[in-house]
Amino acid sequence: MIVLALAFVFVGCAKPPDAEKSAAKTAMDAAVTAGADKYAAGDFEAAKGRWDSAESQMANKDYKEAKQSYLDAKSAFEMAAGNVQKNKDATDAVNAALPSLENDWKNLESHCQEG
Repeated sequence: MIVLALAFVFVGCAKPPDAEKSAAKTAMDAAVTAGADKYAAGDFEAAKGRWDSAESQMANKDYKEAKQSYLDAKSAFEMAAGNVQKNKDATDAVNAALPSLENDWKNLESHCQEG
């Protein structure tokens, strides 16, 4: 009985991880502002999956698991935001090369039609 009573007290004292949720939300907002949803979409979606897991755990009052999931989500959103510039640079390089490639393709097509 004493063990059971202590278990109820411990569970009853568990508090929602509000600070971790807030930090993860801030990291998510920063990632969106940085363009992670566009330039680091895979990383952003993985982070969003961790966020969604944390939200589900919160709804089930699994606060210990939710706390860890929010911490994981925060780290994942920060990683996604950090990858934006690298991926944006690569995208810009491809976009800059595209007109030249299109021109080369048209020239190749015209040479094939002449031959």
